Amino acid sequence: AVPLAASLKNSQITQLDLAENYFNTIGAYPFFQELRLTNITHLDLSASKINSIIAAKIIKGLRGSKVTHIQFSENAINDK
Repeated sequence: AVPLAASLKNSQITQLDLAENYFNTIGAYPFFQELRLTNITHLDLSASKINSIIAAKIIKGLRGSKVTHIQFSENAINDK
């Protein structure tokens, strides 16, 4: 997954649909940290088996990115 994010660095792509994928606690942070260096502004992460722990790693990895919208619908995220 990290090579995908790295390949987007010089791209003009602003929207990335990763719905119905699986992100685990190990791979989420490095992948989304690489996305900070892209022009991605909209992410669709719907139905990707994301829980609260993984969501926190995704948000942490995206700090400083251009992302302004993340779709988290149909995931197991709670407010605890």
